[in-house]
Amino acid sequence: NLKLKNFRVLDIGCCVAASGAYVLDRGASYYLGVEYQSNLVELAKSNLSQHYDQTKWNVAQDSLENFDTDDKFDLVIASGVIYTGIDTVGSLKKLAKWGNNVLLESVHARLAMLFYRKDPRPYEKQESFVSLETKTMFIGNKFPGITYRSAYPSYRFCIEIMQSMQFSYIDINQQLEQVLPDHYNYENRYAILFTKSPNVYLNLGYKNTVEKSNDLDI
Repeated sequence: NLKLKNFRVLDIGCCVAASGAYVLDRGASYYLGVEYQSNLVELAKSNLSQHYDQTKWNVAQDSLENFDTDDKFDLVIASGVIYTGIDTVGSLKKLAKWGNNVLLESVHARLAMLFYRKDPRPYEKQESFVSLETKTMFIGNKFPGITYRSAYPSYRFCIEIMQSMQFSYIDINQQLEQVLPDHYNYENRYAILFTKSPNVYLNLGYKNTVEKSNDLDI
């Protein structure tokens, strides 16, 4: 329900910039997409160049882990990227630094799926943790893909870290589960909309460290 008119939007993991077209069509003043895969960067640029003034957008090749900017944005979109590294807290701090509204979309950790099967409470009442897991990512049409080890934060963990930086949240999963039930459920994906709120503060005392852990066998 955000009014996007005159918004500056940063999209981390923009893929082919479909979100760019969406926000620009709704009045965003500027869109910056960031995408790791070079072939998707070129597709994103091609897509946007056909319909929008070049002064209103840009697409950069980079990753959440390496990208940084001092620019400020009204909305930061981070879809399918929070689990691509191991420094979850550092990544959330970056998102919070860049904008007052953060739309975070991710996949559930395998451990979260196990918890939910045993105790189907709402996501925000589940356990708070980060799970180190091994995944395979395919770059374009290249096989085999890249196998990497990364950190998968639970829904509640993301909420607590963002609250510690004075962000409130809106649970939009019920709406998504009604529209896209095969994609948004406790075995697949979730999304959270965070908004900077000076009255929100949660002191957690988390340390920005990562410990070695074996993969879960679920």
